[in-house]
Amino acid sequence: MKVRHAVLCGLVSSICIASFSSIALAQRIKDVEADPVHYKVELDNDCVYVTRASFGPHEKMPTFFDGKQAVIVSLTNSDGLKITFPDGHSIVTPPWRAGAVFWAREPARQLQENPFDTPLEFIAIEPKPKGCN
Repeated sequence: MKVRHAVLCGLVSSICIASFSSIALAQRIKDVEADPVHYKVELDNDCVYVTRASFGPHEKMPTFFDGKQAVIVSLTNSDGLKITFPDGHSIVTPPWRAGAVFWAREPARQLQENPFDTPLEFIAIEPKPKGCN
């Protein structure tokens, strides 16, 4: 009886964890969903999800989105990007130069803003976790 109870509890726990994981994945807010004015999907296939972001001077997203690890390619010279997190703290990136490429390694819920007087445009390339077919 104790063995069957332990197996049943393990099975229920596994189902609950899988269900909550599916709910969390289903609730991921992509950049284009959070802000279709500033973000546009350029490519979405089995390998990558690519978006283009365009922020005019002093423009910001209306709501938070769930950032993912991505390669960022700056298309314009800009003074940087302000990133605000749900807990209220924010960071400002160093200035970006057109053609600069860097890795955004820390996925986090965030809100992006261009607090400067210069336009900001970049491409974000997110590799898909299952790889390329």
